[in-house]
Amino acid sequence: MIGFLIAFAVFCVAAVIVLRIVDDGRGTILPAVAVWLLYFFHADTVVAAAYSDVGRLPAPAAPFLVVGLATAAGGWLLFLVATRQLVRDGGFVGLVPSRLVTVGAFRLSRHPQNAGWAIMLLGVAIASRSVIALVFVAVFGVFSARLAGAEEAELERRHGAEYAAYRDRTPLLLGAPAQRPAT
Repeated sequence: MIGFLIAFAVFCVAAVIVLRIVDDGRGTILPAVAVWLLYFFHADTVVAAAYSDVGRLPAPAAPFLVVGLATAAGGWLLFLVATRQLVRDGGFVGLVPSRLVTVGAFRLSRHPQNAGWAIMLLGVAIASRSVIALVFVAVFGVFSARLAGAEEAELERRHGAEYAAYRDRTPLLLGAPAQRPAT
C-alpha cells in the first residue's frame, strides 16, 4: 500500500510539472514528450495496482474480467483510431499538428485519444476488480480535464473561429456531435 501512495504522490507532482511545461512550452516538442511520459508512468501504475491484491473487490472474477477486457479493448481501439486520424490529417511539424482535425473520432470527441486512454485504463481496473486502480483512473481524469483546458486554449489561439465552431458542435469527451444551427 505504501508503494501505491508513493506512486500516487509521484504522479501528482509529475502532473503539476507537466501541466506547467504544457502551459509554458507552446509549440515545442517538450510538452508532447512530457505528457506521453506521464501517460506511460500512469498506465504502469494502474497495471501495477491491477496486479496487486491490495484493494481488490471480493467479487466473482469472470464477469469483471469479461466486462473489463471489452472496455479496455474499446478504449484501445478508440485511442488507435484517433491517433491514426491525427497523424494522417494533422499536418505535423515535429510533434505539433498544424491543421485542426475534425473528422473520424474527432467528430465524437474533442479529445478522443485521452478518452480512449482513460477507457482502456478503466477496463483494466474493472477486469482486475481493483479499487486502487479505479482511483488512479479517476486521478487521470482530473489530470486529463486540466490538460484539455490548456490544449483547447492553444488550439483556439492557433485556429481561432475554426476551432471555436468545432468546440461548439463537438463534445469534450464522447457523444454525438451537436447539430449546426440553421443559417
